[in-house]
Amino acid sequence: MPDPGSSIKEMVEQLKQEHSTNECLRLSFEQCQVALWTNSVHLKEILTDYFRGFVTTEKSESGEISVVAIEGLEPVFDTEFTIKQPDPGKTKIKEEYIDFPDGRVVRKRLTGMVFYFGSGDNLAIGPCLENPNQVINFINNRYIEWLLRKDFLLAHAAGVIWKNKGIAMAGFSGMGKSTLALHFMSKGSDFVSNDRLLFKQEGSEYIMKGIPKLPRINPGTALNNPDLKKIVAPEDKTRFEKMDLQELWEHEEKYDVFIDQCFGDNKFKLSHSLDLIVLLNWKHNSEPTQLNEISLESRRDLLPAFMKSPGLFYEPEENALIEDCSEETYIDHLQGFPVVEISGRVDFERAIDLISDYLDPDKNSLERRTVMAKKNISLKGEMDTKRAISYLEDIIKGLKEGTICIQQGTDLVTLKPSSTVDMELEASLKEDKEKISLKLAWKQPTEIEEPDKDFKISFEEPVSTIAEGEEEPVPAE
Repeated sequence: MPDPGSSIKEMVEQLKQEHSTNECLRLSFEQCQVALWTNSVHLKEILTDYFRGFVTTEKSESGEISVVAIEGLEPVFDTEFTIKQPDPGKTKIKEEYIDFPDGRVVRKRLTGMVFYFGSGDNLAIGPCLENPNQVINFINNRYIEWLLRKDFLLAHAAGVIWKNKGIAMAGFSGMGKSTLALHFMSKGSDFVSNDRLLFKQEGSEYIMKGIPKLPRINPGTALNNPDLKKIVAPEDKTRFEKMDLQELWEHEEKYDVFIDQCFGDNKFKLSHSLDLIVLLNWKHNSEPTQLNEISLESRRDLLPAFMKSPGLFYEPEENALIEDCSEETYIDHLQGFPVVEISGRVDFERAIDLISDYLDPDKNSLERRTVMAKKNISLKGEMDTKRAISYLEDIIKGLKEGTICIQQGTDLVTLKPSSTVDMELEASLKEDKEKISLKLAWKQPTEIEEPDKDFKISFEEPVSTIAEGEEEPVPAE
């Protein structure tokens, strides 16, 4: 029974003395190495299989994160836990915690798993064999913390590498970012991350880092993708095929998608450049699926779908960037970065086509931005002068940044000012009415067609191209 005045280090040392944790599993997440110590051979086997592709026998010379996982009874505390309130839109209380001077203890109320972390110590204890996913998440949270301390920002997004371009896909719950990622995988992409993605700018480029967490899908997703059917046991497949479509999609049973099993070896990459952010905002309706460039600053309604707080399992360092995970932080770090919204009807194949066209450098720049139908938005009416000034200032800022996004309800027009504009300015004064009109217009550059290669102009007669010894062709009669 831990003393309320104990430190994380003292409690962890006490538990390690009470349990023999001689089984070791080393994992290599690129430059970050994790050493898992456990008292359960079976748990080690489960985690070795789960983290296949990341297991190593080499000990890092630059140090490693030590994690202890003990299969044992849940510790009892005299100190009262603080309840973590559910995330927005959810009601079930799942976690509670106690803060200590050198770290934190988190208890999972539904499973009885208890996690200690702080000042370099990391320990999980409880029914680990019944809840291996919680041990997996604890390991991954240590890796996330390692990246956050290197000034990465956390995003609630899936990530793939498609034709050497890094794509982050986000959306509010149920939008299908993981399903879209798996559709990309069926077409030959590499997998980076399922639900958590970290990113930061390095020089003129953006880098994304994935988390070694496998996608978890329902049977409906598995049976409707030929590459995923193999993860469903034959007896389960027979059972699911007897369900009607609605029952199948609402079925809560989940399957881990092992990337190598479904898509081949060396398809799980934890790092790549980040080239595009895709925000899914579509519905099951009859409207055409469309892609629009957007500005996160003007579409703050979509920003929460991409942002992600580290939650209870993060121990911030002093002056850490992540301590300010506000909208302004994300907008500031993604200033000028390409972001697109996919709206209309849910259509994964069409979404991949639209994204591919957008990323294709050989496509005309205007065509890439107008995969949507033409739209006009107008505003006319009396308003407060301060409001008019605010609109004008936004237009000026958009001209400077090279993007002007105008939204009216669900309609959105994204304009890309060119390097030169046509400007008309007119001012008039008529008795009690004063007027100033300003019109700006520009054309997007188009590709110049190359002239016929057989067409030439010269000041000299061409040299005959008939080889010596050959006869000139005789014209047909």
